Amino acid sequence: MVAVICSLAIAMLHQSNVIQAEDPNSVARAAEVLGNGGVVAIPTETVYGLAAAVDNPTSLNKVFSVKGRPTTHPLISHLSSIEQLHDWANEVSSDAELVARSCWPGPLSILLNKSERLPYLVTGNRETAVFRIPAHQFARHLIDALQVPLAAPSANRFGRV
Repeated sequence: MVAVICSLAIAMLHQSNVIQAEDPNSVARAAEVLGNGGVVAIPTETVYGLAAAVDNPTSLNKVFSVKGRPTTHPLISHLSSIEQLHDWANEVSSDAELVARSCWPGPLSILLNKSERLPYLVTGNRETAVFRIPAHQFARHLIDALQVPLAAPSANRFGRV
């Protein structure tokens, strides 16, 4: 399995690096790219996602640009733990938490009210946000390294499967 790290954008192909997910430095390298405003293609259990740190507007705008995605279309916020959910969502009901604990990590997304901490750029200017915890360990380790969720839609162009 590989993670494709792009310092500008995958579609632009100005500069990209391919590293093995098994490389012990892969998480640190990906975190550095994200911290510098880049984007990273990450593996999940379903697809590759084009990831940006939710607290980095430069990185988030690159995701929208690369995908050709309107900023009014929300991005899924990927977490590494259910505990993170309480930091980024408001009013997590006991039912929502029960479903999350039963199904995560895995391909289930849950719609909840966003916290003030989650930027409107991630939610398409909505008061709600979509959250999930990917089953792929690389993605979760990267989220842990950054200490913020990753906004990561699929790595294809907007409107294409």
